[in-house]
Amino acid sequence: MTNNLKHSSFTKKLGRYALRFFTAIGMMVFISFIFAFVTLNRIGQVGNPEPSNHTVLTYTFENSLPEVSPPPSISSPLLSSPLLLQEFITALDAAADDPKVTGFIARIKPNTISIAQVQELRAAIKRFQASGKFTFVFAPAFGDFSNGMKDYYLGSAFDEVWLQPIGNVSITGLSGQLPFFKETLDKLGIHADMMARAEYKTAVEPMTRNTPSKENEEMTRRLLSDLNAQMVAGMADSRKLSNTEIATLIDNAPLTDQHSLDAGLVDHLGYVDEMVDRAREEAGGKDVAKFWEIDLYYNYMLGKEDEGLAAKLEERQKSFDETEETKDIPVSRVAVIYASGAIMAGDSNDVMLAPIGGGPVLSAEKISAAMSQARRDSRVGAIVLRIDSPGGSASASETIARTVERAQKDGKSVIISMSSAAASGGYWISAKADHIFAQPATLTGSIGVLGGKITIGGLLDKTGVNIAEYNFGDNAGLWSSTDRFNAGERAKVSALLDHTYEAFLSRVSEGRNIPIDKLRNELAGGRVWTGEQALEIGLVDEIGGLHQALHHAKSVVNADNPESVKIVEYPPKKSPLEEILDILTNGVAMDNPLKIILKTFQGYSASTSAYAYLPDVR
Repeated sequence: MTNNLKHSSFTKKLGRYALRFFTAIGMMVFISFIFAFVTLNRIGQVGNPEPSNHTVLTYTFENSLPEVSPPPSISSPLLSSPLLLQEFITALDAAADDPKVTGFIARIKPNTISIAQVQELRAAIKRFQASGKFTFVFAPAFGDFSNGMKDYYLGSAFDEVWLQPIGNVSITGLSGQLPFFKETLDKLGIHADMMARAEYKTAVEPMTRNTPSKENEEMTRRLLSDLNAQMVAGMADSRKLSNTEIATLIDNAPLTDQHSLDAGLVDHLGYVDEMVDRAREEAGGKDVAKFWEIDLYYNYMLGKEDEGLAAKLEERQKSFDETEETKDIPVSRVAVIYASGAIMAGDSNDVMLAPIGGGPVLSAEKISAAMSQARRDSRVGAIVLRIDSPGGSASASETIARTVERAQKDGKSVIISMSSAAASGGYWISAKADHIFAQPATLTGSIGVLGGKITIGGLLDKTGVNIAEYNFGDNAGLWSSTDRFNAGERAKVSALLDHTYEAFLSRVSEGRNIPIDKLRNELAGGRVWTGEQALEIGLVDEIGGLHQALHHAKSVVNADNPESVKIVEYPPKKSPLEEILDILTNGVAMDNPLKIILKTFQGYSASTSAYAYLPDVR
């Protein structure tokens, strides 16, 4: 009887587990079909009717304008695909030349668009205005009860700035806070046993100090001061005020609606519907004005480039498969490759978040494959590598840097376009490129390395956990999570950091033609620079965004007729059918929290679970 009961209980448990398993599988299939439906819906959007005369483009700046599309996952919005930064700019530039488009109106809501991206957006808005078309922007408040510097910096680029009554312009100046929690870690029994090369490589100071070092404070003040000055100058230029007048208004902010109007920061106090009515009048009257969301206009553009999106994507895919028939075709293309996220080895699908900061991951393998693909295409004369990265693994950065050098040896010019950041590992990749573009607010440089580990031996003691550790080899326990480095281990890690740092200095010295001693004493050591500062000291060649980088690349390929040069993205975007098949085949990432936690601590030992930070050029 007992055995029968046990057997019955086991069968029930097995049945419950099986039910849960197949329920989970069913959910994944269901979600996959949702994604397939959304993708099919996007395909249908390509068939938008053509815009009529008196068309006004519209957009709401909110959330983010990413550099690359995120992979489908549970945490991603199921029913929306975010417009990318360069898609927005491409659409606005095309609209500037479209006689049917008469203007552009926008709303500004809370967002995470970076200052460097705002500068790229401001440049695109000014190009649109230069074609003789109007631009209006509305916000219920610029900042409200928060800092509105960045949002107003963006809004000030428009011809007319509308502020809702009772709203305010909270341009209170640029502010930054650095948290330091060593004392907290000490109380928990956690120790960050980290080393850096050199004194300005301060990324781990929050874990190792209770206050900023003098180098950290100096660098932070320098960066914020320069960024603040850039924003003040941009606002002043757009609003036809002096820098001193803007600085005085900042010191008096937050400013009420009437104060903002009287000071010339805004043009109208009104509501969004009133701005829309004003746009209708400017576009020719309410009976003829039509409004198009800019993402729909971008889809219309894709369809207009060819007889249909399917034909366009098919031709684009074929263009990557070089055959005997194509080898003799003249050089006529610029390849564009997007490198966004923390630089790590392996597949970005395998590691979903970066170890420090938790941001997206840039796969060295994928970028290298794209670079090699572009390098082998005889029709490609130049490669534009668009970088938005705070850094990452030194070895992974070197993997990508090698593909840059190989492309140059094959006669391809490599141009770097820096977005919000191209620091540390991002600069490692860039150093030997033929030409480097950066925005004034791009964070770059950070020529230095750091490495070490975080130990939790004190925490284990406090919680009564005893670890029995068995090591075979004099340095087998070097990355143990329970003990700090001893003198011998510290010397070995220190030597490893020295070796990596010297390689970094040599790469920059060769690529930028700067003496190593000058780098070591004045420019490197982990120092971070704005793009404007980097131009002055020779770390970048020119101020500008992707638009300027592409123009430069096209001129390199064909100086006599640059407009005849095609721009092709590598790797090619998947066709709608390929997107559907990929989703149905691989499903949707479930974002397992435990997997994320484990995967993001790269280098942890399977035997000791030591969180070991290997040499990192972040």
